[in-house]
Amino acid sequence: MLGCGSKDSDSQSKKAMHKSEKETKESRSGAEKFKNITPEQFGRKALKAIQNEDVETLKTMVSAAMAVNIDKEFIKDEKEKHLQNWDGTVKGVKYRKDQMIGQLQALIYYADKKSESEGESDVILIHVLEKSNEYWHALGGPWGFEEMSKTDFLTYPESIDALE
Repeated sequence: MLGCGSKDSDSQSKKAMHKSEKETKESRSGAEKFKNITPEQFGRKALKAIQNEDVETLKTMVSAAMAVNIDKEFIKDEKEKHLQNWDGTVKGVKYRKDQMIGQLQALIYYADKKSESEGESDVILIHVLEKSNEYWHALGGPWGFEEMSKTDFLTYPESIDALE
């Protein structure tokens, strides 16, 4: 009985590899069409893809490794966690380098966090884009979304050139 079911297992492995290769190619070709837009425009399109639960568009905007994990449930969870009250605008863009590996990141400030009390909060919501080679990718950083103080956000440069 050793090896029983191995044909099925091999077939499933080949299907999974084919799906992964296909999604990698789609992610690369999708990145190409966004090559000449600003990080602000790219960030807005990515946030709208999440808000509209547009799996196919979002898959073309993330890294190939991330694309294999994106499905309707993933997007719905991200939308519920991060975009409940997003009005479709981008309030600002700043840049930094990742502290671990120095990868360039664009910080897309898209909303103010609602405070528990009626007072104004200094906390803002950020979508992190990462630049790999010449392409920006949505859902960068460890999870793709961060909260930070507006004061901290203002300390980052408005230009990529300031980081080089």
